[in-house]
Amino acid sequence: MTENEMFNRALNLGTGWEVYHVAFNAEQKELQVYIRTVRGSLHTCGHSGRRIYDHGKEREWRHMNFFQYRAVLIGKPPRVDCDQCSTPKTAELSWARERSGFSLYFEVLMVLLAKAMSMNEVSRLLGEHDTTLWPILHHYVDEARKEQTWEEVKRKLWT
Repeated sequence: MTENEMFNRALNLGTGWEVYHVAFNAEQKELQVYIRTVRGSLHTCGHSGRRIYDHGKEREWRHMNFFQYRAVLIGKPPRVDCDQCSTPKTAELSWARERSGFSLYFEVLMVLLAKAMSMNEVSRLLGEHDTTLWPILHHYVDEARKEQTWEEVKRKLWT
């Protein structure tokens, strides 16, 4: 198994994606994992699977650390041309939320840590400023609140 295949399996990016290069920056103590779309793969804009129209600008997504080193996914998300969308749109990524800048694995880890410790401690442990972590937590709290129903809650009058 090659290094790229090993990272493909470890990252679980889903179909349509592959790791094509891994670099370690010793100065920054950072593992850089370069990903790209698999030629001929279908991607979706949220409506249907479509062929790739083109690729956007190169972006980075913070991922969970590999050992003690900061890990970053680097790639160009594809844009797809959909019949229902008026313009080419960035495809949905199975491993990251739109505009979050973090992988879903990183976000899950951050939320689990935030349940057990203060955001200051989470920030220190993950090596990210708390102002970049709070929006992640707010997103998932807001999502959970949308799923809650308060229909059975009644006001009790104390006598």
